[in-house]
Formats: sequence, C-alpha cells, structure tokens
Amino acid sequence: VRYDALRLGAGDANARPWRAYYQTRNHLRLAVERRSPSLAAGFVIRTAKQGVYATRTRDWATLRMRGRGVLDAARGRMGRTVDPGQPADGRPYDHPMSAPAAELLDVGYSSAFEHAIDEFLSSRGGSGKWAALHGNAPGSRMAGFETATLAELERHVGALHGKRVLDFGCGTGTITPSLAVRASEVVAFDVSADAVEITRHRLREHDLAHVEVHRADSYRDVADQLGSFDVVILHAVFEHVPLSIRGLRADVMQLAFDALVPGGHLFIAESPNRLVPRDIYCTGLWLLPWTRGGSRWAYRWAVKAGRHHDPTGRGPISLEERGAWGFTYWAVRRYLTDREHDVVNARRGHDRWVRYGRSLSRKRRWFETAAYYGLTRTVRIPIVAVAPMISPLVIRRRDRKGPEPGRDVAAC
Repeated sequence: VRYDALRLGAGDANARPWRAYYQTRNHLRLAVERRSPSLAAGFVIRTAKQGVYATRTRDWATLRMRGRGVLDAARGRMGRTVDPGQPADGRPYDHPMSAPAAELLDVGYSSAFEHAIDEFLSSRGGSGKWAALHGNAPGSRMAGFETATLAELERHVGALHGKRVLDFGCGTGTITPSLAVRASEVVAFDVSADAVEITRHRLREHDLAHVEVHRADSYRDVADQLGSFDVVILHAVFEHVPLSIRGLRADVMQLAFDALVPGGHLFIAESPNRLVPRDIYCTGLWLLPWTRGGSRWAYRWAVKAGRHHDPTGRGPISLEERGAWGFTYWAVRRYLTDREHDVVNARRGHDRWVRYGRSLSRKRRWFETAAYYGLTRTVRIPIVAVAPMISPLVIRRRDRKGPEPGRDVAAC
C-alpha cells in the first residue's frame, strides 16, 4: 500500500499532496480488491481524520489530491496516467524526485567521462541520442529508471533495502548508481571490458566506488564467486544477445535465473518486443524484427538506409548487438521451461503498470484495455507480452514449498 508514498520524502512539503494521493488511492483499491470490511473501515476512519486535519490547516492541495485518489481508485485507475506536475524547483521531470534521485541526477559528469562514453558508442555504431541515453540528463536511461522503472521494480519485488541485487549486463552502468544507493549490496557484471571500465568510472563520479563490478567472457565463469541474489535485473540487456549464435540466449537467461535465491525475482525492463513489426529500438525500420536474426540482407538494408553504422566491419552481428531484433515474452518462458518459476505481473494486483506523468493516446488506452481483459484477466498473460516494449517482465523463482496462492503456474 505504501510503496508509492515511500518514494516521496516524508519531510518534503512539496511531495505531501502526492503522498496523500497515493496513500488514499492504494488503500481504497486494496480494500476493494480484497473485499475486506476491516480495510474499508480503516480507510473511512483514516480519510475522515486526515480530511479534518487538512481542512483545519487549510492544506487545500492535499485535500484535493485525496479526493482525486478516491476517484481514481473508484475508476480502477491503478495502471492509468497520473500527472504529478512540475516540482517546485523547476526540474524538468514528471515525477517528484526522492532525495537519492535528485542527488544522482544532479551530478555533473566530467569531460573525461563524457569522452569515454562517446568513444565507446562510436566504436559500436552509436552516437547522438545514444550518448544522451548514457548520461543522467532528462531523457537518459538513469532518469527514466528513477522516474518510472524504479516504481515498477519496488511494486513487484518490494523495497530494495536489505536485498542483494545483481545488475546483470550493466553496460555503462546507467542504473547501477540508482541501485547502489538503495540496496544493501549491489554487484554489476558485463562481458565488455570497455563497458565495465565506464561503469567503474561512473561509480567514482557518484562517489560509489565501493560497488563491485566484474567482467568475464561468461557469467558462468564468476557465478560461484558472486553467489546468489535476491533480485537480478536485466535492464535493456537481453535484446543485445545475438540470436544467430544458437543457444546463447537460452544460456544467458538461464544463468541469470539460476543466480537467484529461492523466492528471488528476475526483473526484465526496457527491451523491445519482437512481435512489433517495426524496430523501434535502434533503426526505426519496418519488418526488420521479423527477419531472421542476424540476417545479412537486413544488415545491408539498415546500412544502406543510413540507420546503422559499422565502423569496424563486424557485419550483421554488430546490428544484433545493438538490439534490432528484440525478443518475445514466449521466448523467455521457453528458455525457462525446465526452471520452476512464476510470472509475477500476470497475477492480480501486479498486472497493471504504474505510470508517472505519461500521457497515453486514446488508441494506446484502448489497446491496453483490450489486452488486459482479453489476455491478462483470462489466460494470465501479462500486457507486456503484446506491448511494444517488454517493461517490466517480472519472474519469481519458486521456493521449495512451491508457488504461492494466486501465482501464475501455466507453462512452467
């Protein structure tokens, strides 16, 4: 009930109305979903007391947001758009920043770090907007994680405090600092030596040099050394694993899953869905994701169209490593067929998105409603299975006692 409110600093007066909104909305929604008279009675008493207090202190903003929370809960808008507006300090973000987020996003990177990012991306055919993604400005992956993905993560797996977290395929470390300031222990891993050096450089820029960063040709080489984790995160990772190397994707997914403790969570986010006929991730070309993975014809097409640059002449695998082909929900389930697992965001209470300031078009709202009632509520397939981006897909490793009541158990 409190996961949204906890992200807003308890002593931040600017965040008080939104903290009231989340508490009111979540409390009423939970009472309705569980059909609990005690929760409903508690909601009425608490809302009445806090409403009287807000009236006496003339806190009209908080009172108004509590009313909005009641309306949104009544409409079932747990996964719809909410609009926190612009914070008082004028920062161009849609979500009221928590203290750790503000500190992370206020860090000014050194010119040496920015130069290292540019060199790393240019050697892989990326530049321009890709460089911006690897910083901490608005529109970067770090800002996106802080303003949207973190809420999804905390909703499905709980608060990171007290947990051991693995940033699997950390790349340039775009979310590693965000994890490091919240979890009890964070370990980052990647197969690229250049990316690992940039991650270490980024952590030094944030004064988080104590975080362990490991590099190996395969996670299997360091799995015993690193041990098990409560949460394993693949943030914009799995689409970069080449499809043309037979068995590699299954091996990577199974290694990531096997790193979990029983009851741990695998969190997959910000990855393109191969069901979508257009490559929305890197080239923007129609039908490319539906071609054979590593297709030489698709590679020549992307280069000729000016959508892919291969300065080192590595061929189609360079386009695969940029993530042009994506993957599907069903592919992930197939890779984990012989592992006992549950899809967390296919069960009630976890089957809708949390949104912060994202305005959805009417077509997108209709699409999501149809997907929710046609797939999620009927056959327990999460909405992300047919969404343009697979974000998030949350998979829980079953403990020895078996699945918890209400968990998705199909196709395991």
